[in-house]
Amino acid sequence: MNPKSKIPSSQYTASVTTGTNDTNDTDSSLELTDDRAVIVKEELLLGKKIALAIGGGIAATQSIKLIRTLRRYGAEVQVYAGSKALKFITPLSLEWASARPIISASTGAAEHLFTADLLIVAPATLNILSKAALGIADSLITTLIASALGRSSEQPLAPSLTQEPHSQLHLTTRRKSIHSPLLLVPSMHLSLANNPFLATHLATLTQHQATILKPHFIEGKAKSPSPSAITLAAIRSLTSQTTSRVYRKKIFITAGAVPTYIDNVRMISNIATGTTGIALATYAHALGATVTLLIKKGAQFDATTTDLATATPLPYQTVFFQDYDDYSKKVLELIATVRPDSAIFTAAVSDYRVTPFTPGKIPSQSLTQLNLTTTSKVINEVKAQYPKLDITAFKLEAAQSEEQLLNKGKAYLKARSYNRVVLNRLATTSSTTDNNKKSLTGSPPITITTNPSPKLTRYILEYRDREMIHTVAADNFQLAKQLFT
Repeated sequence: MNPKSKIPSSQYTASVTTGTNDTNDTDSSLELTDDRAVIVKEELLLGKKIALAIGGGIAATQSIKLIRTLRRYGAEVQVYAGSKALKFITPLSLEWASARPIISASTGAAEHLFTADLLIVAPATLNILSKAALGIADSLITTLIASALGRSSEQPLAPSLTQEPHSQLHLTTRRKSIHSPLLLVPSMHLSLANNPFLATHLATLTQHQATILKPHFIEGKAKSPSPSAITLAAIRSLTSQTTSRVYRKKIFITAGAVPTYIDNVRMISNIATGTTGIALATYAHALGATVTLLIKKGAQFDATTTDLATATPLPYQTVFFQDYDDYSKKVLELIATVRPDSAIFTAAVSDYRVTPFTPGKIPSQSLTQLNLTTTSKVINEVKAQYPKLDITAFKLEAAQSEEQLLNKGKAYLKARSYNRVVLNRLATTSSTTDNNKKSLTGSPPITITTNPSPKLTRYILEYRDREMIHTVAADNFQLAKQLFT
């Protein structure tokens, strides 16, 4: 097929299938032995048609990874790349990444009349943004944008490239929907980003329902966010109240180990990494929620669990704590300020502290005996102050069997009146494994064999009742999808 020809609508259909094992999902039109095939990690973009317009900037070199990442979440990607973009990346590479011919010029086939669910312009150069805001359609990319803007009708807020990182996708607070047919990803030198006309052009574009993804300011440049961040923004852009029960809900999440200090050098802590909390925050954001994450400073996320959580910069509000005292103070302050609809406590809080605290460093030979006292349960204080707040607690138990684990969870849930508790069995918990078992207790309970993952996230975020379905599903994703939709 000629790269300039239009892709027939019959060829622009979802090309992923769901097998009984979600780790084996691949493009239905491609065998796994085909080098162009991808394994579908999650169906968050399943059935979505995405038009990717590549501008003429050095960030165009990220396009290969972006296309593959979008496809791994179920999207079908049609690439539009003009002559300027093709100076940075070859048509052959783009066709390999998308598994379809690219469109490189407008022809009589009227390529700008695309039927995609979302147009992503990445990178969006100053030239592209300025022309688009002024209604100029003198190239393949600007004509595509003009067509996408013609599908918009709602009036959002106007953004600025200098907003805080967690504000980048909060530009839609006055919209009836987060959905936007146009996602613009600016990338340029800092001197161009500071151009006084740019802010005006961005305001004009967002008045016509374009979503602007904030650049990553580093090395004197407004760099394009990571492919994971763009994919996450695409998922959120296509989220609506009909597809997510946490749409526009405020969710507060804690994550990481909460240590208590022995002296200024040593501490009592645990193996918690914050991975589950970051995954929860990421997917809650993707599902349309307004997220506040309180996490241990320096927490190390396990990137093997989900690449969406490696988005740079993080697109939601992130607050850091240092130790137990700092954690306790910030939990209460943030809940009072944010007033969340739901609070999820994944942080592993130390149960003991040394008294008295010794400033400086205790000599090693003097550390043979420590006086320990129990710490207060911060989650209980939250429950006492906000009795109507929806609370999910996490608890690690050394139960010998699943039955013992669930019995402990039911007793814990009954005694504390939380909405739900997520149980970890110590025998299957490791800081280096992705195969931990977690059980959501209720009557009867849900058992989930993957941690942390979109499946667990959806169970927690979407489930609102104490009565839960009992299953150890061979296909966890399909069951989760039933609760999700």
